[in-house]
Amino acid sequence: MKDYVWKINNQTWPNVTPIELKYGKMHLFEIDNETEMSHPIHIYDYDFKVVKINGKSIDDGVIRDTLYVEPKSSVTIALKANELGKWFIHYHMHSGMMTFIETKRTNV
Repeated sequence: MKDYVWKINNQTWPNVTPIELKYGKMHLFEIDNETEMSHPIHIYDYDFKVVKINGKSIDDGVIRDTLYVEPKSSVTIALKANELGKWFIHYHMHSGMMTFIETKRTNV
């Protein structure tokens, strides 16, 4: 099998900038898979809800912590930042496709 390098936000692990979240706020993430392979995406200690698939709203999305993104597709998830600290987002192949979110309290 050919070696691949996967990226999140055009960055490869360990040279990543954290995705900063505001504590207590709802955040939307669009996950685009431009490859020919499906990819599971996992967020440690967070649950999220699928709200769109390929731009189409989903009213009854399931709450989960891992999502399979089909080839050549996009998924939008909603995540409430209710855990302070740093949490990994990754694809279980561990070939560069990993980053983390950092939830911080703000004075706003």
